[in-house]
Amino acid sequence: MANLEQNCDFIQRWYNSTLESSNTMQAFPMDVITMHGSQIYDLAHYLSGKRPPGQASKAALQANAQNAKDYLKILIQQYEDLINFLKVNGAHLNTVRPEYLLSLSDQNKFLKMNPKEENMKPKTLERVWPYLAMESWLTVFYQVLKIYYLNRVTPKSFKNLPGMPPTETSIEPNMTKSNVYSVPETILLKWMTYHYCRVNPMHPKVVTNFSADLRDGLVFAALIRSHYGEAQAL
Repeated sequence: MANLEQNCDFIQRWYNSTLESSNTMQAFPMDVITMHGSQIYDLAHYLSGKRPPGQASKAALQANAQNAKDYLKILIQQYEDLINFLKVNGAHLNTVRPEYLLSLSDQNKFLKMNPKEENMKPKTLERVWPYLAMESWLTVFYQVLKIYYLNRVTPKSFKNLPGMPPTETSIEPNMTKSNVYSVPETILLKWMTYHYCRVNPMHPKVVTNFSADLRDGLVFAALIRSHYGEAQAL
């Protein structure tokens, strides 16, 4: 739970400092749920120049606010369209279902209207919903960053990257055949490995992941030292 909350806090701060949007966030994902995902549409538009299709209008939601069945039908369709659109563009969202993106009260209503969807009692849902909502919205948010932001890292941009010698910017076959990481991710791992070994020639290592290998901060420190020099880093 603590790790989920830390990720939510990071997203809230990153979003507000990066996007010039009227839909600022005070709490993630609660503000996104309250605004029916509006910040995610703003993020996709900011990164790609285009808004994902299918966003429900405020007028449609307000007009059906008193009719729970029609109101939920509109929201579920919106989130289903969003998930499918992001999947088509390369997002991995198989663990996210449209109803997971609803508020607790709306999800309760959805389950009562669709008893075959989940065999979950209200008290059970109330207990697991905070985890479910955070994990689902975190997954959506990070996948949007992955397909629209991370994919700017290409073999071509890697070859033209300052600070990298030409001999280190080749794309090996294993970098394009990973079952775990995309090509942009393998490029980032190679980039971090080069700069870490450049700063620590007596203790070289290969950076193979974005979790355990980065946890102690040594790779980030090496990146700073490699780009700015010892004096500036200190």
